[in-house]
Amino acid sequence: MEFNKNVQALIALNGLEIGLSRKHNAVSLFEQPADMFTEAEAALFELKKAVGEENALTLLKNLKSDYVSDRAKEMEKEGVFAVSYLDGEYPEIFESVYPKPLLLYVKGNVSLLKSETVAVAGPRKPTRYAETVTYDFCTEFAKAGLTVVSGLAAGIDGTAHRAALDAGGKTVAVVANGLDVVYPAEHRGLRESILLNDGLIISEYKLKTKPNAYQFPERNRLICGLAKALFVPEAASKSGTMITLPPSRGKRFLSRRPTSTIPKPPAATNAFNRAREWRFRPRTFWTFTICP
Repeated sequence: MEFNKNVQALIALNGLEIGLSRKHNAVSLFEQPADMFTEAEAALFELKKAVGEENALTLLKNLKSDYVSDRAKEMEKEGVFAVSYLDGEYPEIFESVYPKPLLLYVKGNVSLLKSETVAVAGPRKPTRYAETVTYDFCTEFAKAGLTVVSGLAAGIDGTAHRAALDAGGKTVAVVANGLDVVYPAEHRGLRESILLNDGLIISEYKLKTKPNAYQFPERNRLICGLAKALFVPEAASKSGTMITLPPSRGKRFLSRRPTSTIPKPPAATNAFNRAREWRFRPRTFWTFTICP
């Protein structure tokens, strides 16, 4: 599998065990990532300041060795492609995400990155009512021609993906691990169904990356960032879903989204409602957020 020079340079950069902000710092030293191949050694002093001495030396090694070609062979074996922020396939909507992803690992129908989308986020252990509402809404989203975007996690994510597939629609799974890692294991079949039905799975993380706690908030920003609307049927007061919601984002995320709320049925209860009942009246059960 042959990648353009920008993608190759970013694959080399992804070989460093550093955060995305430091990767952005490294990329900012060059007019484009491809210039790393010819200018990284001359910019070694600045690279050391950007990513640390050991990481800077590792990057030089990755650029000069067979590291990139070896990773490309692994990706080809897994049917994984890579899209950089400079490529035509890269969705413009990600320009409003902070920090924006530099490199996306993708498997499946890449054209869905630029389709009309609605994101779905919710708990791994939802109430039965939340599951029903999610399935019904996602069925209608799919019938309306919207691509349903979620995180392939247990609970609401899985319900959203299944509803879209059952309705004959398209769905995108944004995962917090490498695309050769199946998480959760019980969604192996769902993952295959997404791919078999012309869907898409994407990640910021290189192959063999296992899910870690800090990667889920990073993943959530892409779920919301990729979509023009956000549907949240239910959320606990302290959860990854609340990180996805606009009021929780703070300065890490740039998009501002107006939110409308719908009253929950009297019999349905969850931690989110109990903790925030004083703030939202009537009590909020699900929100539908329109993204600019």
